[in-house]
Amino acid sequence: MAGAKDLLLKVFGNIAKNPGNAKFRRLRTTNAKIEANIVQVNGAMTLLRAVGFVDDANESEWIEWTAPDAERNAT
Repeated sequence: MAGAKDLLLKVFGNIAKNPGNAKFRRLRTTNAKIEANIVQVNGAMTLLRAVGFVDDANESEWIEWTAPDAERNAT
């Protein structure tokens, strides 16, 4: 569980620091670290969805954080 918390905090921190960078807004759910520390941890995916992550319509192995344009363009 500590691994999940640390990774989620890192994901959220990266988005907060770089909201306009798509690299930080997308997670590959098949990545070993993401799968072990988020996908397989009870409640972690629910949390990501609650804060705005959605399935990528074009690539099923990705989830992406969506935000209003104002937040995405903030620097």
